[in-house]
Amino acid sequence: MQKEAELLPRLWRIVYINGSCMHTQKGFTLIELLVALGVFAVIGVSVSGIFLFTSRSQRKSALQERALGDARYIMESIAGDIRVGIPDYTAYGGPVGAAGVDLLRLRYEDGAAIIYRRSSDAAECPASSAPCVMRDVGGIGASLTSQGVVVDTLLFYIAPATNPFSPGASTLAQPRVTIVLRVRAQEPGVDPVDIHVQTTASSRVYGL
Repeated sequence: MQKEAELLPRLWRIVYINGSCMHTQKGFTLIELLVALGVFAVIGVSVSGIFLFTSRSQRKSALQERALGDARYIMESIAGDIRVGIPDYTAYGGPVGAAGVDLLRLRYEDGAAIIYRRSSDAAECPASSAPCVMRDVGGIGASLTSQGVVVDTLLFYIAPATNPFSPGASTLAQPRVTIVLRVRAQEPGVDPVDIHVQTTASSRVYGL
């Protein structure tokens, strides 16, 4: 009995020590945990950076499409009106300057007047879109630009400088207008997108 009593505490110590060893072998050390946390942190930062980069790229692409769409719509609208009308030389009150004008005055065959202009009036332009391009018909104006797109440049170069259909005109060339347009699309958190376009449209009206 005495020997058994002496062996019992020794057995408990062996079991405890073995159990402690088994626990240490199955778990993680502090260094291993720190390394694992560091790896996960690096992965998390990398994934977040990729996500933010992709998001910005998508937003900038959408911004570029908006600017291109507005520029295309403005140019098509102006060119279409030029083809079915002629510059209103009378309204200009003399030869049109070769340096270009910022106001395009057109006249249809039925006498209707069309004006294209760049407006800085926030009351006329959509939100966050001043200056914008305005098209005036009969004194009623409508903006051709969408929200978030501003017009930095709008110039018109008209040739010839005087009405070729007036009596005693020195040239019989069809009136033509070169349009120079620069639009900028902007949105918070994204770099602005600038679009610069230029085209020339000729009138298809004879003898107006």
